[in-house]
Amino acid sequence: MAIREQHRIGQMGLFPCNSNGNVFTTVQAAINDLAGDGWVYVPAGDWAENITISDNLVTLFGVGRDSYINGGTTGDGITVTGTDCHIYNLRVSTTIDGGASYHGIDVAANYCWIHNVYISQSDRIGIYLNATNAIITDCYIQVTQHWGIYLDAGADNCIVSNNSINNTSYDGIETASTAEYNVITGNLVLAWTGEPINCNSSTTVVANNNCGGSVMNSLGCSHGTIQGAIDHVEAYGEGGVVTIPIGTWDEELTIQDDAITLQGMGKGSILV
Repeated sequence: MAIREQHRIGQMGLFPCNSNGNVFTTVQAAINDLAGDGWVYVPAGDWAENITISDNLVTLFGVGRDSYINGGTTGDGITVTGTDCHIYNLRVSTTIDGGASYHGIDVAANYCWIHNVYISQSDRIGIYLNATNAIITDCYIQVTQHWGIYLDAGADNCIVSNNSINNTSYDGIETASTAEYNVITGNLVLAWTGEPINCNSSTTVVANNNCGGSVMNSLGCSHGTIQGAIDHVEAYGEGGVVTIPIGTWDEELTIQDDAITLQGMGKGSILV
């Protein structure tokens, strides 16, 4: 990567710096000095700031979880309104009990890429997305007052892939009905309230998401129990399919809706 070829992380010092070659005492000052089309490095430390990236083509990165953007109770951890921005190798949070007002990351500009970001808690939504052609991948989101990831009406042609979401007070991932042509795949969603993935968009693909087990349903989510997979399908009231994998399943099942199909994998799928 060009950044590391020019400035090895071990040589970048204890304060935020940018591709203009300048060093600052705050992350926001380093971003403001950049004025777009460059990078800002966040060193290890607790940076109590509410970051705004308003210019285009900004890359914000750190050393991993030790590079901590702490939004506290005063605003979103990071707000992105500039296009073609890239955020990675950071920890971000907003403090719960801030009135369920502040997101970990709020993306309102197109072509943003967020990966390997750890959101340790969020007063509202872990990552709020209201922009097109965004990629959210390999992030870990834990303890949110609302959703882990929410794709609002303006979030089209986005990819949400290989993220881990744990302990959300609403659904793990949700899409608005007009968030179109997105792909939600390969995510691990645990300890949700509501549904693990609540896709309200008929044009969005949801596939191969792990919601605690191996019982896959037609909503693209695998559950730890057959009943859990059935309940998830029934929450939509439109019928669906639950596939029972090979193994012995000691459950008493309740199916309340019409058009629910249980299918096994032959004699190896045993229900007792």
